[in-house]
Amino acid sequence: MKINRSSKIHFTKWLTATKQGQIDVFLVEYARIVNLFIIAYEDQIPDVKKMELLYAKYTQPMITGSGTWLSARSVKHAFQEGYGMVQGAKSNAKDDDKKYYRPVHYGKKAVLSSNNNTQDVPNLTNFDFMVTLGSLGNKIKIAIPLKKHKQFIKWDTLGKRSSTVTLTREYVMFSFEIETGEKKEPDGRYLGIDIGMNILAATSMGDMFGEELRSMLDQLANKKQYSKGYYRKKEEIKEYINYQLKKIPLSELTLVVVEKLKNLKHKTKLKRRLSKNVRRVISNWCYRQVLDRIQMLCEENRVSFRSVPAYYTSQECASCGYIDKKNRLSQSEFICQSCGHTDNADLNASKNILNRFITGPYGASYQLNSF
Repeated sequence: MKINRSSKIHFTKWLTATKQGQIDVFLVEYARIVNLFIIAYEDQIPDVKKMELLYAKYTQPMITGSGTWLSARSVKHAFQEGYGMVQGAKSNAKDDDKKYYRPVHYGKKAVLSSNNNTQDVPNLTNFDFMVTLGSLGNKIKIAIPLKKHKQFIKWDTLGKRSSTVTLTREYVMFSFEIETGEKKEPDGRYLGIDIGMNILAATSMGDMFGEELRSMLDQLANKKQYSKGYYRKKEEIKEYINYQLKKIPLSELTLVVVEKLKNLKHKTKLKRRLSKNVRRVISNWCYRQVLDRIQMLCEENRVSFRSVPAYYTSQECASCGYIDKKNRLSQSEFICQSCGHTDNADLNASKNILNRFITGPYGASYQLNSF
């Protein structure tokens, strides 16, 4: 099985003001061309294939009409990124049954292939290698010295580094293709995970990870949005989540099951079941980040990753199957009103999540080895 991973290397500490200015100017112009492309061709996507829109009969009129100084190579990359943005926006609108809104590129990044960048290791004293950006247009050529870090070295050692990079004002992001081997065969080592704000991850094995998450989210909610302290706290929470999820013994498992949490935040706001303060905390709480991270860790450990509907997992008794909202006496306490089974509410939910998959239509191949 092949997986894709990425790694960022920041450069702002040692890049000259001249080079930084060149990057800023390029990203602004790049974004302008992406947005002009979207306006001109969004109605034709995806009916007209991406490769067709990269032909000179489409790119040359844009170069002439927009008066851009970008090279033809950079314009093609802008077209490719614009195409992907429109296709993604239309796909999301269709999946969620929502109205399509035109995406906008804000000049935060540019995806550049080997036609616009080279990665080499010259004789550098204080740096590990160099990324040189060329053929950008207006005779701009930018050499960016970089230092490798632990994560980059890990993926660079395990996988094949792509010649395409993503450029931002602060870092260069590299992508890697890694061969992990086939997924492990089902053998009974299965785990259900309940994801929440108060406990980041409660598992069907009885473990709980990330018990400090809620207090960190409360601290974030009290920060002034978009302030330096706000972003520092967000980064701290992200690192905390990643650290806690790494504690889950995925290398010892063959299957992980989670809830489908799509649109959960939206529905919670609509139903007004929580206080205004709690909803504000939820607005800073990214379920998708946690799910994506768990899925990535499963891929790296060759573990199957599945999800089940979230309805009634917190109200259903994992022992007898009785469903009643009165079963959950509090945020943490669960007592079944039918059989008297008691448990931590999150741990009870995690057992329901696993059992729902095992006994469901897609869990047939796992039932013989179930817990």
